[in-house]
Amino acid sequence: MPARYVSKTNDIQLSSLTEAHFLSAALRHYLAVYAARAAHRRLAWRTPSAVRRIYDRQRAAQLERAAQLSWDEMLYGGDDERDAALIDDRITWATPRAARALNLTRIQDAVRSYVRPGGTVIELGCGSGRNLLYVKRMFPDVRCVGLELSPVSVALARALAERFHLDVEFHECDVTGQLPPGIAPGSAALAFTVHALEQIPRLHVGVVQRMSELASGGILLLEPVPELWPRNARGMVSRLRVRALDRLLSLTPALHALQDTGTWSLTAAHRLRTAANPLNETCELRMSRVPRGAKDERGVPGALERAALRRISHNGSTPPHVSARIRDLRAILALLEEGA
Repeated sequence: MPARYVSKTNDIQLSSLTEAHFLSAALRHYLAVYAARAAHRRLAWRTPSAVRRIYDRQRAAQLERAAQLSWDEMLYGGDDERDAALIDDRITWATPRAARALNLTRIQDAVRSYVRPGGTVIELGCGSGRNLLYVKRMFPDVRCVGLELSPVSVALARALAERFHLDVEFHECDVTGQLPPGIAPGSAALAFTVHALEQIPRLHVGVVQRMSELASGGILLLEPVPELWPRNARGMVSRLRVRALDRLLSLTPALHALQDTGTWSLTAAHRLRTAANPLNETCELRMSRVPRGAKDERGVPGALERAALRRISHNGSTPPHVSARIRDLRAILALLEEGA
């Protein structure tokens, strides 16, 4: 075990990895980040162009190594990627393997549920393309299409598809705008995202709407959903991080609106209790298209699911302003430092 931990994903240094020590260090860091952005009135800085620049820069180095990556390293990361992680609701020091493997398992289950041989799967915000490359290897008869904002990410995804001899389509595009030829409403059996909506906190409603247009069977969202996170110290610090980094704070209202059309029903909404970053826990939200004329037990299409989603949105509502919670956060910090 290393004597000192450096969490690159959260930009903090730790002398030990107890949960109290990690959370107190993260709380101090993100309070400072939030205060600095508030002072400069830069709390809403995450735009498509800003996100594109971030991922172009990050993926450029990966593109240089694409020809040397093994299948396992491409999917799950290497030993040099060890960082603080969340596994079974516990903060530990690990590679991203457990979190990525769980995400792939959920994607695989969704493909089995919604897609027949010859059908199409679309990932919006596909990044390096690893999720779709995995799907194509597991389901060779399924057409896989990735849509991505970052041109360097698209170049990386295409390079990896060539390296592993997998026929996957990758397109550079803004999914809220014009789509590539051959991508039409209802053309996909399944549309999914993995930690993509969190990057566009003011455009996610349009992306969810676009997914509902493209998908004829199901929608899978593997995203951080603060409304579903626990009401404990980790959950509080995680929500502060969301505001400090201008990530998506509330996803459920967009799904609520989609359910209200009567054409979609919520079939899963839960935490996965595992994530590559302890402060960015992945949740699974799954929606299924309601067959024409189908009704639930009360005779109203989707009413049971809509009621469940309302309870989720209400019970997990995040306070509207972090400034109103600073006193609570400082009290949590004091308690954490007692146990550090």
